[in-house]
Amino acid sequence: MQIAVAQREISDIFASASTAVGERTLTINNSGGSFDVVIDSTNDSLAGMRDAINASNSGVTAMILTDKAGSRLVMEAQEGVENSFTVTQSGVSPAMNLTNIATALDSIVKVDGIELTNSSNTVTGAIPGVQISILAAQAGTQFTINGASEPLDVAGLVSEFVTAYNELRSSLNNATKPGLAGASGGPLAGDRGAREVIRKLSQLTSTRLTDVGDFKTLADIGVRTETDGTLSIDKTRLDAAVASDSGAVKLMLEPAVATDTKIGLSGALDAITTSLKSESGALTVAQTRLEAIRESITQSREKIAEDGERLREQLQTTFAGLERQLSVLRSTQAYVEQQFASLDNYNN
Repeated sequence: MQIAVAQREISDIFASASTAVGERTLTINNSGGSFDVVIDSTNDSLAGMRDAINASNSGVTAMILTDKAGSRLVMEAQEGVENSFTVTQSGVSPAMNLTNIATALDSIVKVDGIELTNSSNTVTGAIPGVQISILAAQAGTQFTINGASEPLDVAGLVSEFVTAYNELRSSLNNATKPGLAGASGGPLAGDRGAREVIRKLSQLTSTRLTDVGDFKTLADIGVRTETDGTLSIDKTRLDAAVASDSGAVKLMLEPAVATDTKIGLSGALDAITTSLKSESGALTVAQTRLEAIRESITQSREKIAEDGERLREQLQTTFAGLERQLSVLRSTQAYVEQQFASLDNYNN
């Protein structure tokens, strides 16, 4: 076991907090970036440097320690190696000396033989529902955490999961049903991405959730897959499993500490999601294909609109030409009619 420690640096002794330190720029570098702290004529004192560091939002805080020998500036980060920092100085010589009095360390604990590292001395998530506060550390020290809780209704939780799963599967079945005898199919009928989702889910009852104990899969506790892909529960088998070792069933579904061989139900579902959403996963490929189709449709609509606009302009030009020709014909007709009228008058 190891306790997390915050890095601390301390300066040389100054006569007092109001003693000038010299105009300079301190640059604090840490995982959050680089932060410049400027000391000029407006804040040239040990106290001014402290205030400027605290206002830098660098994650490093400063305070002044004073005793009969004088005042020292102490700079401190948060606990953990990821919060360690360095300080460089420019603008004045010699630079102010900083001495390391505490090196940043992460906390280290072992839970069920598994080493867990945290930047904080408060460990959450290692054991569901338990927060571990490390107040002191001594290598090799072991202790047991005992707790009491309300009896867990394992059978009820399995039933709730099956109900939620079946709602999802029924929706997928409806969305992917083929069109038969003239009837329209589902919106995802024949979609490869949807088929892959169904295939992955269909393997869930046979997926190993743990590598220890008598119960390793959902099928081992009576959860089975029906012909339509929905799940059902063999209540007799589930009740027998819970009666024989409810703790083993619970740890199969939700291990105290998840590992590659103890993934639990949530880990199995996460693995399905990760696979489907990976770069080559079915959902990613389907999304890429659908986006390409959408882009093609958009381009087709734009082309239709452009072609329609060109046709409209062509028709307008054609009709304008016809109007001009019709006007000429009308003028010619009037002239001919006038000539015939003159000829009739002449003959009479």
